[in-house]
Amino acid sequence: MDSNPHRELFVQEAQEILERLSHCLSVLEQTPEDEPMLREVYRATHTLKSMAATMNLRRTADLCHSLESLLDRVLKESLPLTPSQLDILFRSADQLERLTRAAEGNEEWDETKESLLEEALHAAGTEAVTPGSRSDAGAPRVESRATAVQARTTAIRMNVRRLDNLINLTGELLIIRSRLRTLGAALNAPALKETIDQLHRVSDSLQREVLQARMLPVGSVFDRFSAVVRDLARQCGKQVRLVVSGHEIELDRTILDDISEPLIHLLRNAVFYGIESPATRAELGKPETGTITLSGRREADRVVLEVDDDGKGIDVDEVRSVAVGRGFVSADQAQGLSPQEVIGLLFLPGLSTASAVTEVSGRGVGL
Repeated sequence: MDSNPHRELFVQEAQEILERLSHCLSVLEQTPEDEPMLREVYRATHTLKSMAATMNLRRTADLCHSLESLLDRVLKESLPLTPSQLDILFRSADQLERLTRAAEGNEEWDETKESLLEEALHAAGTEAVTPGSRSDAGAPRVESRATAVQARTTAIRMNVRRLDNLINLTGELLIIRSRLRTLGAALNAPALKETIDQLHRVSDSLQREVLQARMLPVGSVFDRFSAVVRDLARQCGKQVRLVVSGHEIELDRTILDDISEPLIHLLRNAVFYGIESPATRAELGKPETGTITLSGRREADRVVLEVDDDGKGIDVDEVRSVAVGRGFVSADQAQGLSPQEVIGLLFLPGLSTASAVTEVSGRGVGL
């Protein structure tokens, strides 16, 4: 059991910083010359380093220090981030998330991840430093404590259960308000009626604010996917960029949690099945780097999320053939299916057009 009363607060604040870092990196992936965004990454990294050092989390603090060196060099040279440097930043952010989860569980980090630290240091033109052997005294001091506080997000984390309790209490308040209105009408007291009307307005506002507190911008989820797509593309030997739009669209946080995994599944399929290899794309006259677009928009009272890619699309004949070969439909049934109905077969568990099972695909989980 964790005996440090500050650890939970550290984890919460670290997660907020990492979310901001993830958003900044997704922007830099599209515009690597964006200096203000790069400075925001620097500030977030520096703040996290200071927090980790206070908690004696040396691996986190040392990785942040190494990243500061890389970012400091890029900023001083006024150069856009190179693809390799951006890759290091994404991988480092991923490692920082793992280290934060380890801190949350009060677990020892028992995996050797020094290669990532060495890469960051090499790119920054510095020498490797053994974790735990250096203090933060030599780190660049680019901001005061007041500036660090200003850089933090104004949002705070709240347990969803507590939000639900607030919603339930608000509902009880509305019931009591209704009873008071009935009593006030029976008493025919103008002063009481005025007070009840005021309570009505305040309770309505409270209900709206509490319900709004459950809403989060979809960007808080979308921004995490850039690293996912990059990792998948690397595993598949492809070049893929993710373009995201509609960050500001808001959804209930429970819905956001529920849609994260399906969206990752769609992105995984887009990388593996949709986007062609660089060589194939070159032969087809396409840019070697494929593009996946993840967008959100509001239509009346609905929110529409779309995943689109500029790859080869779905080979209906291949899906039809695989479905017959694996016994999902007979040959006669398959011939009678429309292209849309054939595509619908992809939603069946166990059907996959992959020739072999890999870490990326081939399990036939189904869309």
